Amino acid sequence: PEELYNLQDCPEIVYENKEMYTEFIKMMGSLSEKQKIAVLLRHTKEFSYKEIGEILGISEYAAKMRVKRGREILRQKYNKKRGDIIR
Repeated sequence: PEELYNLQDCPEIVYENKEMYTEFIKMMGSLSEKQKIAVLLRHTKEFSYKEIGEILGISEYAAKMRVKRGREILRQKYNKKRGDIIR
């Protein structure tokens, strides 16, 4: 059987991952504190919108909108950054 290739052994990939992580942190900084918390709860802790609403003291719908708007901002920033690299 073939041995699995460990991507961590490739310096280019390690560097690229660190660079992407740094850019992601910068992009997260552009969100409001409320959006940032909602996005992090949804995507790192995998909480439901109902759970996020309960934690933040808002409705399930409001939690969903905070996450949605936060993701939209992150998507716009990502696409702009990607466009800058391609140009």
